[in-house]
Amino acid sequence: MSDTPDQSRLERIEELGKTLLRASEALEAECWHECELLCYRAARESRMLLLEERQAALDKKNRED
Repeated sequence: MSDTPDQSRLERIEELGKTLLRASEALEAECWHECELLCYRAARESRMLLLEERQAALDKKNRED
């Protein structure tokens, strides 16, 4: 398990990269449905990471004010 939020985030980014690699492999193999599902999964995870990053930035700004 992750010790810090940054470590957890890095692990999630690494998993996102693995998902995109599997999507690429599925595309090359013409496994359209699998590729589509993996791309949706990667898109969802990347949006979650971005939203969490934005929220952290807002929280930091609010603490400074």
